Amino acid sequence: MPPAPELFLTALTYELGEHEHRLEDLPGVPDDVRQALHDGGLSTYRETERSVVELAAGPIRRTVEALDDELRRGIRRLIFASNSVWDESLHSPLAVSRVLHELDLRDVVPLGVSLSWCVNVHTALDLARMMIAADGDEAVLVVCADLWPKSRPDRLVLPNVSVHTDAAATFVVTRDGGPFRYAHTRLKLDPALGLLDRTQDPQQFLERAAQGVVGTVGETLEAGGVAPGDIAKVVPNNYSRFVCDWVAGLAGFEPDALYLDNLPRFAHALCTDNPINLRDLADDGLETGDRLLLLGTGPYQWGAAIVDVVRPGVAAGADGDGDRDVSRAPLC
Repeated sequence: MPPAPELFLTALTYELGEHEHRLEDLPGVPDDVRQALHDGGLSTYRETERSVVELAAGPIRRTVEALDDELRRGIRRLIFASNSVWDESLHSPLAVSRVLHELDLRDVVPLGVSLSWCVNVHTALDLARMMIAADGDEAVLVVCADLWPKSRPDRLVLPNVSVHTDAAATFVVTRDGGPFRYAHTRLKLDPALGLLDRTQDPQQFLERAAQGVVGTVGETLEAGGVAPGDIAKVVPNNYSRFVCDWVAGLAGFEPDALYLDNLPRFAHALCTDNPINLRDLADDGLETGDRLLLLGTGPYQWGAAIVDVVRPGVAAGADGDGDRDVSRAPLC
């Protein structure tokens, strides 16, 4: 068996929902819950009027246009990671076809990844790795995008540990180099935990979820021959600072190892948290050789990936879409 190819992540970009709201704007949320979220570091969240594909279209375009012609031609598959499968744009051919046609991606086959919630990005990474290793793909385009249903206006992440935001993030997994070297991913789940009512027994849920996180992180570090002290930053989902600090401690990390700068800016954007946080962290002081842990935690599944910084802070030229308030220019 040939050795696994060395893989990289490149052309990372993202876009948040166009409407910014404060926690005070959330309807139907008890005052004590709202205060606890504030105390946990949350401040604002984002909402869009667009479909999930429309929200993702801008980042897809910026990612594809940031690639050189040869790498662009090497893309055979697009993985669309989203739990917003209820959105019409994902169960009809029109929206995705329009994006592929406008970008001249006529030979790119779109595939859907769902059911892993906030860990969909890790499932997508694992699939991209297998496609490149098994089928010889040069590059795989990954799109992470999620909306929160308008039918649930309180937007709470149960058991009241964050607030959902609308966002999209895109990047490419490739053999051909990039700002981040992607080592490997580990995925774990506890189906019995998915049967637990998080509102009725939040403490039991958090304790079992923490066990899952610790096990996933431990397996990931062991597989890479990495100790917790070798990790420069942990890039988690944007949950309450209290929850993140607690879980980090159980996994052997100090609170200052966590990247939580985006928590007050947009709260929790499901599986887009990790790529958005990685993109912003790259502009906030990473150094070549830093080792990072991308950590995703869903209702009953967990994912972790190790990435090494190859060249930090090298962004493609912005075309007016690089306003950090809502988006970032591609990092190549």
